[in-house]
Amino acid sequence: MDNKIKKLLFDIHTSVNNIEEYLGEKRIFEEYDSNPMLQDAVKKPGNYRRSCE
Repeated sequence: MDNKIKKLLFDIHTSVNNIEEYLGEKRIFEEYDSNPMLQDAVKKPGNYRRSCE
């Protein structure tokens, strides 16, 4: 498999895992909808991670 494809798949997998971590066990849309920071973390996980380092 091409290295670019492997990296893309790895990034997708990492993002999905991070979204699950950010959301936790509770998945209540109203909480997500009322929390801009959580929305940004879900929509742009790479940017959020870099800003926290």
